[in-house]
Amino acid sequence: MQQRRTSKPTPKSSQFKRMQKPRMQGGLHTLAADGTPNGFHPPTDGVFRAIPNVVPQPNGKIFSQHGVWTATIEIVGEMYQAYFDSQEDALEAFNAAGYG
Repeated sequence: MQQRRTSKPTPKSSQFKRMQKPRMQGGLHTLAADGTPNGFHPPTDGVFRAIPNVVPQPNGKIFSQHGVWTATIEIVGEMYQAYFDSQEDALEAFNAAGYG
């Protein structure tokens, strides 16, 4: 039984062109150097903004993600979230909101 030989792709063939295109690396291309998705950096101005209740958020918590401190609070059933540069700033705003 004779093996079938396949020809190597030539520079003019579509197979060769497909082989030359860069491939995605399993989602790693969507992360910035600091690990934030798509290079998104939330505004770290300490302003509490309403967030949709689609995804459950930790209520009355302060936590750090990708170097940004986040405080979440609930006021009359509405969730609010603010971003801070430091834990001290987040705690100060959290305590001022009556959660400390």
